Amino acid sequence: TIPAYGMLQVDPVGRVWIRNHSATRQPRTWTVFSSSGQLLGKVVPPNIGATIAPEIAGFRGANEVILRWIDNDGARHLSYHTLVNGG
Repeated sequence: TIPAYGMLQVDPVGRVWIRNHSATRQPRTWTVFSSSGQLLGKVVPPNIGATIAPEIAGFRGANEVILRWIDNDGARHLSYHTLVNGG
């Protein structure tokens, strides 16, 4: 059976991140809720040249997400990305 969600994360300000299930590995989107349960929106990780869609490894502060990804040569990376409102 297909799960309702793939993974849960909570950031330092209490937002709940739920990875949306996808039959393919790209792109993996996340639905984000406030600590009170209000829907804040969706987050789509940037296309950074990863062979597999980047995964959220953690958070730094209120508006920075840490992504874990593997490049075309098989090297593992962590990168920091600022959250911006895409409208």
